[in-house]
Amino acid sequence: MDEALRAARRAAASGDPEAAQAYGAALARSDLGALEELLRADPADEAAWGAWADRLGEDPRAPFARQEGPPLRLGHAETAPELRAEIQLAPERWLGPLAGKHGPTANRLLWQRGYWHTLTNYTRSRPLEWWEAALSHESARFLRHLAVRWLPPEQTRALLLRHRPPLRWLHWQEETEAPVALEEVMEALPWLEELRLWVQASARSGWRWPRLRALSLNICFDHGLPDDLAAAAPGGAFAPLEELQLYTGFDHELAPVLSALLADTPRLRALTVLGGNRVEPLCEAIAASGALARLDSLHVCAATFTPALERAWVEQLEARPEPLAKLHAEVYGLSAAGRARLRECAREVYVQD
Repeated sequence: MDEALRAARRAAASGDPEAAQAYGAALARSDLGALEELLRADPADEAAWGAWADRLGEDPRAPFARQEGPPLRLGHAETAPELRAEIQLAPERWLGPLAGKHGPTANRLLWQRGYWHTLTNYTRSRPLEWWEAALSHESARFLRHLAVRWLPPEQTRALLLRHRPPLRWLHWQEETEAPVALEEVMEALPWLEELRLWVQASARSGWRWPRLRALSLNICFDHGLPDDLAAAAPGGAFAPLEELQLYTGFDHELAPVLSALLADTPRLRALTVLGGNRVEPLCEAIAASGALARLDSLHVCAATFTPALERAWVEQLEARPEPLAKLHAEVYGLSAAGRARLRECAREVYVQD
């Protein structure tokens, strides 16, 4: 982004009317490339969207680029009738590879300002050529939410590196053992805020997603990612994290990485731990970390509590000044008294009988 444009944008953020006017003038002088870079970095910049629409001229996307509002799914006839009419007139222009009979219905597609906001594909296997066409399509220019499944991880990695969409949310899933390196992906997706990493991966050179506030990990095969995360945590790599989900389907010892993450995530408020045969050490790590005093939401499944673990959880939760907002505990081995006491520790609660 041009430095003069950066400076004008910073000045306008102060709320000064003259600075806002100067920023508008700077936007009017900017070319499409500079405006695109600005909108990729800050999709909430209303003035930049206005300038973008002006530059589009007679392009049918121009009037939609001016329309502020939440992402829309065109699942009902009354939703965005003007956009629906444009798509019906020229489906290839708006939908690209999704223009076929099953395209928009087989993929959860949401629109915002005349472009795709969300593209998810959980249920149908799509070839690499389909994904190439989708991510290179004009409608995907400002794509912010993406879910990819049933594509080999290395192919997904290559797609992300080639197209570098301005994602804030990514669900990446594939049930294979082959690991994928994340380092270049971190550089390609600098604005990522929520990540569901359900592929086998490694991060040998550290963790560099400074905006990430929600992380979901599904670790079925250990290719070093737990150690990589544990090594990165003390350096503040996960300081912005507010929500953590940890799933494991096999007999892995993940307590060290969970302990490391809990020690260096001061903003963490929601924690989910599910699956596998090693949930008890994770529950012990939660108790030892002191996180029970600061979490708002806690979901634990498939753990067997010893009397000592039950006592640690109950005493720490009862010592809170305010109850948890939500507690979901599918655990075994609880005493009747412990179960009853846990049920008093949250406003919304499920404790398995």
